[in-house]
Amino acid sequence: MACELHIIVNDPGSLLGIEQAVELVERLETRWSRFLPDSDITRINDGAGAPAMVAPETITLIQTMQTAWNLTQGRYDPTTLPILVAFLGESLLLGLVGGIVGLAAASFMQVIPISTTNFQTF
Repeated sequence: MACELHIIVNDPGSLLGIEQAVELVERLETRWSRFLPDSDITRINDGAGAPAMVAPETITLIQTMQTAWNLTQGRYDPTTLPILVAFLGESLLLGLVGGIVGLAAASFMQVIPISTTNFQTF
């Protein structure tokens, strides 16, 4: 899911627990990654509101997200990714335009003699 994960094990001799944790993470990754074409999340997004068959873990995930949205009065919102991507694109465009304008202004200022240190006045 495009993030780093650390698994902490209290009993170093428990290889079975480590293997089960890794299996769970891999299974959830295949269900919830928006980067995999056959994941539950991709099917939900591609369906644009139409019913989609998903795993029970995905239903639990969505119910948990709805509960978090309700408890935080909308401050937690898992649907904000498109807005964040749009803001990122806008900020990159504004930075590019600002950089070009700044370079043009700096180039033009080279033809105007400007001095901040004039030793002749001392």
